[in-house]
Amino acid sequence: MLRVIALVLAVVVSGGIAADRGPDLDPVSGARLHGPVSIGGEGAYYGITLRKGRDALFGAVTITNAGDRTAELDAGRLHGPVRADQAELVALRVLDLGPAPGHGDVLGAGRWSREWRPMWRRARPIDRARLAPGHEAALVFRVRAHRTGVWRWTGSAIDYRVDGTRYTAVGGSGFALCPPRRLDRC
Repeated sequence: MLRVIALVLAVVVSGGIAADRGPDLDPVSGARLHGPVSIGGEGAYYGITLRKGRDALFGAVTITNAGDRTAELDAGRLHGPVRADQAELVALRVLDLGPAPGHGDVLGAGRWSREWRPMWRRARPIDRARLAPGHEAALVFRVRAHRTGVWRWTGSAIDYRVDGTRYTAVGGSGFALCPPRRLDRC
């Protein structure tokens, strides 16, 4: 009988603790998940062929602020099993597309070239970007291949603040860098 009471007490106590865990937190940033900013493009994948030492741009990922306050963007990162000695995110910019759904052409994937410089210059560095309520923006990721190979990121995360509260949005499209003439294996 004493064992049954102890077991019931343990279940009640652990259930009470589990129910009072608070908001879900991002394991990298420690910020709250499920805030007003979301990342679109879930399930899509964009790939490009690229040699080592070259840069590529990926811009098909959009974010939307569904809240009623401005979001101040702080940082971003890519998720996936790619080591920094293989390829890495070297810069991330934000291109405001206006009220959601945003308007304007967004880049899917392309090699870094003069063609993309005007768009790159219009976009703001992520640590100086703000996203107004009801607005959508394109994220423009500039990645560099340090080695030639197949490098895949499954999505991204954006850290931001709304009225001083820190959040992280997670999701988006996947990206792949592939060896030249081998996009079919990517």
